[in-house]
Amino acid sequence: MLQGRTPRECEAGAFEAMTDSVLHTLLVEDDRAYARIVQHALRRSQPQCSVCHVTDGEDALDYVYGRGRFADRDRYPLPRLILLDLRMPRVDGFEVLRELKLDPLTREIPIVVMSSSDLASDQKRCREYGADLFITKPAHITELFRKLEAIYETLAA
Repeated sequence: MLQGRTPRECEAGAFEAMTDSVLHTLLVEDDRAYARIVQHALRRSQPQCSVCHVTDGEDALDYVYGRGRFADRDRYPLPRLILLDLRMPRVDGFEVLRELKLDPLTREIPIVVMSSSDLASDQKRCREYGADLFITKPAHITELFRKLEAIYETLAA
């Protein structure tokens, strides 16, 4: 059974209970078109992956900490991986990364920064804040498939 979750399903909480073998992934991306591409890539390459999409850093922090509308952990499980954009409204990806990696309760969650920025200063800052991986958003979907497959293979090992 396909385990991927659409943003609408995530918002509605329309999920069946999932096992620990499911890789719950939080996608934090303000570009909805790119988020759909990432979700499509994950569904094709990682059928055991469950994806919840939020569009800004404030919602990302609320989701991870189970606050507000994300308080129900049955509907919004703690992610086992976070795919994080940097440039977003309200709270940017740098702040999300810094906060989650400073917190002993969340620092072990792998965070992959996916950014259109190829600035060395952005990559350095992400490393300093504890990013597990920094990837420049690929222009071609085949490259995105390859990068995501490599990430999930590492997690499954």
